[in-house]
Amino acid sequence: DSYPIRRPALTASVGCILACALLPLAPGAAGGEKELKHAIVVVVNGTPLTQSELRETALYMLRRQFGARLPQLTEKDQEALTDTALREMIKLRLLQDEGRTLEAKVAVDEVDRHLQRLKIDPRKTAPIARKFAEAELLFDQIMLKIGKPSIKAGPEKIRDFYHANLEQFREKCE
Repeated sequence: DSYPIRRPALTASVGCILACALLPLAPGAAGGEKELKHAIVVVVNGTPLTQSELRETALYMLRRQFGARLPQLTEKDQEALTDTALREMIKLRLLQDEGRTLEAKVAVDEVDRHLQRLKIDPRKTAPIARKFAEAELLFDQIMLKIGKPSIKAGPEKIRDFYHANLEQFREKCE
């Protein structure tokens, strides 16, 4: 089998990028803005990513960095966090798409073991955290699949090539 090296399809077409601070990032602050919750922020390879997914990712990133005590964010900090969360969501979706294309799969128990290695209880892990843990493992599998050499050469072929190209392998002394 040969595995040609492929680049992930990096086609993220912007559906409609909403203003970064449309929904406050504080938990439970969404209020009466339920219609914004399902608003499409961006479309990646035909799959929409919603405002609620963006908010969930941003909160996950904050909690990873600060734990339970979330800091008060300035508007500039919120914009930076939202931009970073959006980029992470796009990378995650592209990674998932490439995994499907290459038929790379990560089992639930692999994700659990990975979380345990990170000292995280898999039973108490938020779905978004599981997605990112799975993405790390999926990335490793994709690299293994696309990193396999497409040329298979046994010892005889290597020896024949060496003898046919001796000049390339001779050290030149000056």
